[in-house]
Amino acid sequence: MRPTGWRRAITRGALKRGWHRRLTRTQRQFLLLPLMHSEDIADQRRSVRQFAANGDAGRKGFARSHCRMVARFGRFPHRNAVLGRRSSPVEARAVASGNAW
Repeated sequence: MRPTGWRRAITRGALKRGWHRRLTRTQRQFLLLPLMHSEDIADQRRSVRQFAANGDAGRKGFARSHCRMVARFGRFPHRNAVLGRRSSPVEARAVASGNAW
């Protein structure tokens, strides 16, 4: 499991068991962050669905923007330098245009 994979595993387990229903909106938002920060498109899609169900339009929009980036590039280009990955010119333009949360 990747170093951050355990956070997503906890989130998925909590959602599967319905534990998120017992949390406050703020607590649910915190629980969902590992999905929003994942470079796995399935996690991204689930993040958008869960943030929509959470009833916070602002966070849903933020989740959608993250999902669009992973859907477009398969990763978060703003992480490339830190992770030793090369950025394509298109990725560099996307980051320069403000997609560098």
